[in-house]
Amino acid sequence: MKYILLPLLCFLFLCSSGQDNLLFKQIAIEHGLQSNTVYDIKVLKNHLLFIAHEKGLSSFDGTRFINYHNRDFPFCAVSNILQTDDGQVFCKSFNNVFFKLVGDSLHFEFELKNDQLYHYSFANENTIAGLYHDSLYFYNTHLKKLQYKSIYKGVSASSLKQIEYTILNRSEMSTSLIALDHSMNYFNLPMNLDGVNIIQQIKSKEAQLIVQNKLDLDLIECPSNNLIKKFKIGKNLFINNIVRIDHDLWLCTTTGVYRLDESRNETKWQTYLEDNNVSFVQKDGEGNYWFSTTNNGLFMATNFNIQKLVSHPSGFSFINGYHSDLFLGTNDGEIYTTNIVNNGLKFLSRSQKQKSIESLFYDSVQKSIVYSSNVLYEQKNLDLKRSKIILKDYCSFRGTYLLAYAGFYLYSNKSNEIPWLVNRFENDSSELNEIKGLHRINYTSERLTSISADEENQIIYYSTSTGIYKVDSTSVNPILLLEHRSAINDLVFYKNQIYVATKDKGLCVLKGMKLAPASIPNFSSTASIVYNLHVFNDELWIHTENEIAKFDGQSSKIYSSSDGLPMQKVKDFYVDNDRVFLNVGHSILMFREGELPQQSFKAKLLIHNLVVNKKNYDYSKSIILNHEENNIIIHYSLIAFNNPTTTSIEYTINDGDPIRLWSEDRNVSLPSLSSGTYEIKFFIVSNQNVESKESAVIRFEIKPPFWKTWWFILVASVVLTGLMFISFWRIWQKQKRENILVQSKLLLEKELDKSMLSSIKAQMNPHFLFNALNTIQSYIYLNDKESAIMYTSKFSDLTRNILEMSTKDTITLDEEIKSLTLYLELEKMRFEDTFNYEVNIDRELNRDYIKIPSMLVQPYVENAIKHGLLHKKNNRVLKLTFKKENNLVVIIIDDNGIGRKRSQELNKIKNRMHQSFAMEANKKRLEILKNNFEFIHFSVVDKYSPLGEPIGTQVIISLPV
Repeated sequence: MKYILLPLLCFLFLCSSGQDNLLFKQIAIEHGLQSNTVYDIKVLKNHLLFIAHEKGLSSFDGTRFINYHNRDFPFCAVSNILQTDDGQVFCKSFNNVFFKLVGDSLHFEFELKNDQLYHYSFANENTIAGLYHDSLYFYNTHLKKLQYKSIYKGVSASSLKQIEYTILNRSEMSTSLIALDHSMNYFNLPMNLDGVNIIQQIKSKEAQLIVQNKLDLDLIECPSNNLIKKFKIGKNLFINNIVRIDHDLWLCTTTGVYRLDESRNETKWQTYLEDNNVSFVQKDGEGNYWFSTTNNGLFMATNFNIQKLVSHPSGFSFINGYHSDLFLGTNDGEIYTTNIVNNGLKFLSRSQKQKSIESLFYDSVQKSIVYSSNVLYEQKNLDLKRSKIILKDYCSFRGTYLLAYAGFYLYSNKSNEIPWLVNRFENDSSELNEIKGLHRINYTSERLTSISADEENQIIYYSTSTGIYKVDSTSVNPILLLEHRSAINDLVFYKNQIYVATKDKGLCVLKGMKLAPASIPNFSSTASIVYNLHVFNDELWIHTENEIAKFDGQSSKIYSSSDGLPMQKVKDFYVDNDRVFLNVGHSILMFREGELPQQSFKAKLLIHNLVVNKKNYDYSKSIILNHEENNIIIHYSLIAFNNPTTTSIEYTINDGDPIRLWSEDRNVSLPSLSSGTYEIKFFIVSNQNVESKESAVIRFEIKPPFWKTWWFILVASVVLTGLMFISFWRIWQKQKRENILVQSKLLLEKELDKSMLSSIKAQMNPHFLFNALNTIQSYIYLNDKESAIMYTSKFSDLTRNILEMSTKDTITLDEEIKSLTLYLELEKMRFEDTFNYEVNIDRELNRDYIKIPSMLVQPYVENAIKHGLLHKKNNRVLKLTFKKENNLVVIIIDDNGIGRKRSQELNKIKNRMHQSFAMEANKKRLEILKNNFEFIHFSVVDKYSPLGEPIGTQVIISLPV
C-alpha cells in the first residue's frame, strides 16, 4: 500500500507546488534584506537596486545589501523612491516626510504638513512634485524651496503636448485627474472618473492612461479621452501598481502579479507569485525582473522563457529522454516519466533499497528502461529484472548499447551483427542470464568511468582511472592511448576527435599521446571543471561548472547564469530538438534555444567612496594627501545580479601584478602606503575571464614627509657638507696642533735633557769640587784624619747619588732628602760653626711613595748658600721644609742671608760677567716641567725686617703628589 500511496502523495505535492512555472529566486531577511515588507523598488542610474521597506532604505548589488541609516527618524518605513536628473536620491514616509540620501544615511529634507492622504510623488529634472489637498506642490532640490499651486489654475489642454505624469485627485466635492508634462506644466483632464480605483500613466509616443474600470482595464488616449484598448481581467483585483515593461503589461496585486504580452495580442494573463502581495515590478540593466512584496521580500526572475516543468521533494539524480518523453531518476531510487505536453509526473518503478538512481537510458528497440542504483535493472512492461552490476556510462553502438562498469557489456538482441564482439563474450555469465541480451565483453576487468564509440569504423573508446584505451575488431588486448592519472569525468567521440572532460584541465582533445586544449569559439576550454559531454543531433554539448555550451563543429553557443540559468545547481541535462532540459536538483527546467536570447549584459563596477584615515574623499577629483594619510579603504559595489558568485574584481597598483578579490568582497584595503603617486585600475572578472579594459581608475598622490622633499634633502646635504667640512677642518687643526705639540714635546724633552745635564754640571762644577778638595786637604794638613775620612766618604756618597739620579726622570722624596742632607752636611763641615741647617718633614708625607723630578731642589739650596749665606759672617741658617697641602708637596728653601738684591750688587762688583749658571738651568727646567705637570708652581719671596732691611730669601716649590 505504501508503494502506491507515496507516489500519489508526491504527485499531488508536485501539482500543488507547481502554480508558478517561472523560475524565481527569493531574497528575504535570511539573505540580508532588512525587512520582508517592501513597498517600492527602483533601479537607479548607477544600476543599483534600491529598496524601500518597513525599516528604511537599502540598496542591493546582487551580493551585498547596504542599509542607509535614517539619521532623523531611525527605522522609519519609507516608499516612493525618487531620483532627480543630477542623481540625487529621495524617498518619503507614509506621513509625507521626505528624506534625502546623503552618503550612507538618510537626512530630513522637507515635509507636507497636515496631509493625511498618501500620494505618489514624481521627480523631474531637479524638481519633486505631487498632490497636496487641492493643490500641487513643487520642491526645487537645488534651491530647497517648496511651492504650492492650485490645481484649478493650470495651463490649457492644448498647451500640454506630452503627458509625463498623471495624478488622481479625490476630494469631498469631486474626483479629477491632473496631467503634467516634462516641464511640470499641468491641467485638469475632462474624464468621467466614477468608479475608478486606479489610474496609471503609460509612457509612449502618445500620452496614454490605464484606467481600472470594474473588472477591466481601459487604455485611454489623452487628452482626447479616446478608448484605445480594453484588457479583460475577469476577476476583481486590488491593484497596487500597473507597470508596462517593453511589450509586457504587469499588474501588481495583493494576490500576485499578472503579466500580459501586448505584442502578441494575448488575452490570457499569466499569473506568478500568487501567494504574495506584490507592490511593484522593475527590470534591471541585466534584463532581470524584480518583484517587491509586502510579505516575502524580493523575488528575481531572469528569463521568462525558462520554465519549471516538475519538482520532487527528494530531488532528481539523473535525467534522460526519448523524443518528448523524459525519464527521471530520484535520490530516493524512484523512476518517473513526464511528457512536456501534459507536464506531469508518472511513477514507473522503485529501485531496491531505495538508493539513488546513478544512470538511466531508454532502449527504443525493446522499449525498455535500463537504469542502475546499486544493481542493474531492466524495466519492460513492468516485468522487473536485475543483475549485480552498477551502470556508470553507456553509448549506442550500431543499433546496440555498450554499458560501462568493471569492464564493459553489450546490451542488445542484435549482437550477431557484430561478430568480433560476439567472439569476445565471456562464457561464464550465469548471473547475467536474468537480463536478456546482456553480455560481458572480456577485454578488460578494470572499472570504467566513461565509454564512447566510433560507430562507422567500429572503434570503442573508454577511460579508467589509469588512462584512455581503445579496442576494435583487430584488437587482441586494449590499446593504451593516454596514460593519465588526473580525474577524467567523461569522453565522447565527435567529428573524428576524442573530446575529454577533466577536472584539472577543462575540456581537451586527444592528440597523439597527449591532451591538448579543445579549440571551440567563445568557449574557454581550460577555465573551469567540465562535468559531462553529450552528443545530441550531431552537436556536442558541454556541461561545465559555469555554463552549458553547444558546438556544431564550427560555431558555438554559450548558455550561462547571465541567461538566467542556475548553473551552480545544474547536475545534468538532456536535449531534444530545440528544447533543453536541466536537472537542478529538486526541479526540472526547460527552455527553447530560439526563445532564450543570448544576453550580452556585463557586470558593472560602482565606486562608492575613498576613505582615508576614516575620512571620505571624492575620488573623481585630484587627491593629494599628506604622508600621515596613508591608510586607504575603497568601498565599491559590483553589480552582477545574474552570476554574483562567479563575478569578482581584480585590481592593479601602478600597473603591477594583478590582485584578485573574492566575489563577496566589497572593499579594497591599502594600509600604510608609502609616499608616491598611485594609479589603481579595477577590472571585472567574470567566469575567470578578465575584461581587457579597466572598469574604473582611481588616482591619488601621497606627499612625502618634509625630510624626504628635494629642498630638505638639498638643505640637509649643504648643512651636512658644511658640518663635515668644519669637522674635518677641526680634525685637521687638532692634528696640526698635536703635531706641533709633539714637536714641542720633543724639543722640550731635548731641552730637559740639556737642563738635566746643566743641573749635573751645576752640581759638579769645579768651584764645588775645588771647595770640597780644599776642605779635605785642610783636614789632612791639620792631621784630622777622622774628619777627612768622614768628609771624603760623604763626598763620595753625594757624587754617587748625583750620578745615579742623573739617569732617572723622577726619584722618591726620600732619595731627594738624603741627597740634600749629604750636601748640607758637607757644606756645614766646610763652614764649621758659622752654618747651620734644618730639615723639617711633614709626617703625612709618604717619602717612599711620592716622586718628584730628580735634582730639582739642590740648585736652589746651593744658590741660597752661595749667594745668600756666603756673604754673611756668622749665624748662617738654612731651613728645608717638606709638607703636604691640598694634594700638593710644598718644598720651602728658607735662608737668613743678605737677600737677592744685595747679592746681585756684590756679584756685579766682583765679576760683572757672572751669571748664575745653576739657577738659569733650573729655571728653564721648571718651565719645561710645567708643560708636563699642570700643578707645578715656583715662587721666590724676599724677606725684609720691619726696618726694611733684607733678612733672607725664601723659595717655594709646589708639586702634585
